[in-house]
Amino acid sequence: MQNNNSMKSENADSEKENLSTKSLTAAPTGPFSKASPATKTVPQLPSAPANVVQKAVLGEQRDASSGNVMIKQRETEKSRDSAEGCHMEALCASMEELILHPLPEIPKADISTLIEVDTNYLNFGSFYPGKIFKCTIAIRNLTDSARSVSLSYDDTPKYSQSTLLRMFATSGTRALPPLLQSLPELPNSEFLSKCWYFMRVQSKAFDKRLAIAVPPMSTVQIGVVIKSPCITKSEKFYSVVKVGLAPGDPEADAVDPAHEDLRVVSVAEVVTPRLECCCELMHLPSNLRIVPLVVKMEGAVQRMRVPFKNAGTRDLDLQLTVVKFPGRTDCEESEVEYHCMPGTVKIQAGSMGLVTIGISQPADDDCRLQKDRRLLIAKVKDTQMMYSYILDCTFIY
Repeated sequence: MQNNNSMKSENADSEKENLSTKSLTAAPTGPFSKASPATKTVPQLPSAPANVVQKAVLGEQRDASSGNVMIKQRETEKSRDSAEGCHMEALCASMEELILHPLPEIPKADISTLIEVDTNYLNFGSFYPGKIFKCTIAIRNLTDSARSVSLSYDDTPKYSQSTLLRMFATSGTRALPPLLQSLPELPNSEFLSKCWYFMRVQSKAFDKRLAIAVPPMSTVQIGVVIKSPCITKSEKFYSVVKVGLAPGDPEADAVDPAHEDLRVVSVAEVVTPRLECCCELMHLPSNLRIVPLVVKMEGAVQRMRVPFKNAGTRDLDLQLTVVKFPGRTDCEESEVEYHCMPGTVKIQAGSMGLVTIGISQPADDDCRLQKDRRLLIAKVKDTQMMYSYILDCTFIY
């Protein structure tokens, strides 16, 4: 019993203590209630969720890291600006040094110290139209290395006499070749006619441009060719060959542009032959120029001599033949034969020459001609030039 009473007293004391603490911490509930001056009430805020708190912490960390990055970028920019400033100062100092003390220029090489040509002038002489004529130039390598050499024709329309003097490295016209002394300017026939070529010695192929390899301290020969055009009036043809280093040569960029190639002047005279028949007449009814022949048939062969004159400046080598003239004769069944005796004849320039024509008719030929026409063709040897004359023959028996 005593124990039960003591436990009840202890429970009563604890309930009183709880009531006293609740009275101290509880807020006034009435409208006119006042808080106890001994205690102050602190409002309690609602606690934030865990995910919100985590995001806030991550945002603070991100802001801190971005701030560090920006600080590092500013430091990098400052260091770069300082480096660029130092570089600009060094560059300005070096430029000032170059202006005050320029570097010595590297001297350009002269093409004549690398290669040479055996001549700077080619004279082809005079020849007839339609012929192909060739001269040879020799290119020598003066160095211990292989050189790549290019050849081409200059396409300048004309050359003044001062340009020719520079090509031949002379100050007076008397030092020029005779064919070039009296020319105020030199017309370039390659610009107009395109008749000059290079010929490889081994393959015989024609090219407008050529690139060859010249071994060290060796010489290579190249043919310069002219294909003379078929013209009706005598004319002189000029061209300038350029010999220099090909773009692939190691020394091509080191050559002085003012002396980057060697020049070779080529001269050729194309003359047109003039062959005149001294007994040629104009036949008015037919409006043809004819050579009248009166043939007295007394033997097996009658020889008729026709005079010709070479009015040109070169000797003429003629190949002669007689062919049928397109037209009707008095007797179509006649077997009269014409042949030249001999078939070739040479007439010197400015002189006369005789062409012998043999006419024969079989003795048993019943058809005796009264009139006949044939065509005499005189072809200039080694060319495509031909002259034709109408032979108007009258037969007497």
